[in-house]
Parts: sequence; C-alpha cells; structure tokens
Amino acid sequence: MDAPSKEFALAGSLEGRLVVHGGHRPILVVYDRGRVFALDNRCPHMGFPLERGSVEDGILTCHWHHARFDLESGCTFDLWADDVPICPVEVRNGDVWVKTTFTHADLAAHWHQRLANGLAHNLGLVIAKAIHGQLAAGVPQTEIVREVALFGAQNRDGWGVGLTILTALANILPLLPEEEAYLAPFHGARRVAADCDGEAPRRERAPLGSRPDPAALKRWLRRWTNVRHREAAERTLLTAIAAGTSPAELADALFAAGTERAFADTGHSLDFINKAFECLDLVG
Repeated sequence: MDAPSKEFALAGSLEGRLVVHGGHRPILVVYDRGRVFALDNRCPHMGFPLERGSVEDGILTCHWHHARFDLESGCTFDLWADDVPICPVEVRNGDVWVKTTFTHADLAAHWHQRLANGLAHNLGLVIAKAIHGQLAAGVPQTEIVREVALFGAQNRDGWGVGLTILTALANILPLLPEEEAYLAPFHGARRVAADCDGEAPRRERAPLGSRPDPAALKRWLRRWTNVRHREAAERTLLTAIAAGTSPAELADALFAAGTERAFADTGHSLDFINKAFECLDLVG
C-alpha cells in the first residue's frame, strides 16, 4: 500500500493542512477531527486560495467572500459560490496519499444543474460559469438555449422580453467566433433570469376534451383574444396543438388573433409570437 501509484501521490503526514501540486491545480489537504480531506485549493467563487480560510466543525470558510463548504463533500452552503471538487484520499501507515486529479463525475450534468440554480436565483456569475462549463464539456449550444428557454417558459406565466432577447442572440450564434460564442447565451440567460425573478411560475393548463376543426379553433382564438379571456385563449391554443395542427396553421391562427389587437401588451404581441416560433425552430 505504501508503494507510489500513477493515481495517488504522497502528500505528507497527518498534521493540520498542506497544499500539494495536483494534475491540474493545487490541492488542499486538511486534517480535521480525526479525518483527512482533500479538495481543490481554489475557491470556486473567484479563486481565492482556500488554504487561507478557516475550518470549524467540518465547515471550510473562504475568507474573501465568506463562502462556506462542507469539508467532506465539497458542497457549498452558499448557492452563489459553487461546490469545490474533492479528491480521493487514503491514509497509509500514518502518511496521507491523495489522488492528484479531480473532477465532477459528470461535468455536463454538474454544469446543467448549476445553470438551473443560477437561473432560479438570478446569479450572473453562476450563470456565466455554468454556460462556459457546459460548452467546455461539449454540450451543444442549442442544448443550453433549450434549457434556458424551458426555464423561462416554466417560471413566468407568459412570454417575456428575456426570451425574445435569448432567441435573437441564439440566432446569431453561428456568426460568432468560438471564443465569444458563450456571451450570447449568457446575456440571453441573464435577461430570462431577471424576467422570472420574483414571478409566479406558469400555471399548467390543459387542452379541451373535444377536437374542433382548425377553422373553429381559429375563430375561438380570435374571440378570446378580443375579450381578453386569457385562460380560454390558451386552452384553445393547447387544443389546436393536441389535435396535431400544423405549425403553419398555428402561426396563421396566432397572427390573425394578434393583428386584431396590434397595440395590446405595448405592441409586442406580434414580435413575441414571431420570436416564439423562431425559438422553437432553434431548439426543436
């Protein structure tokens, strides 16, 4: 067990804390309450060396922005920070051996969840890191746009300016140089998160039990739009979708209803309808 291996390296003896060179970056080794822990020495929030933090009752505190972490799992108690990657550690005859490479088991899944957290709490730095992390993990840009669009649709009862901006920026993604491509989904995601901040989530609605013909559904949609009966208008639209109405017929019905109230919702209804269809084309 004491022989060196390709995966583990000798860190030192069981005393306090020390920093060793990892495969990618420094690793902090901490002895606390009879147990040894090894984790990334960089605070995931903004990179402050965690060796300069403090440990109390199994909690590691960064002294720059006071982010706090569970020593054993690396998980943060402060959602605006992030979880610290941890390393496997072994004690062999009183010496500490550390696996010198560390990462999350599934980077794409980790950054997917972090993006969800950033959007839910409207945290710009978390959103930026999550989008950059997903791109680095090989997640397609359209998947990131889809995640943000679904969040915006589910966490605000109605299309907002943020979703329009997200779609407009997603449209130009193929034209952006690779080193700047992350900026488009980031700024779109920030606006979507701001739109949803403090809003009630979307209420689920269901289609009607019947399946009227497309002409009747189009007339009904215009009727409900004219009298501002939102629930009826959405149930009518959901019924058209459930009935297998084609995208062209759906667009015709929506634009017909929208043009009768061109100045409703400060005049953005037609633009919102157009961008909603563009978004669907982008994310599938």
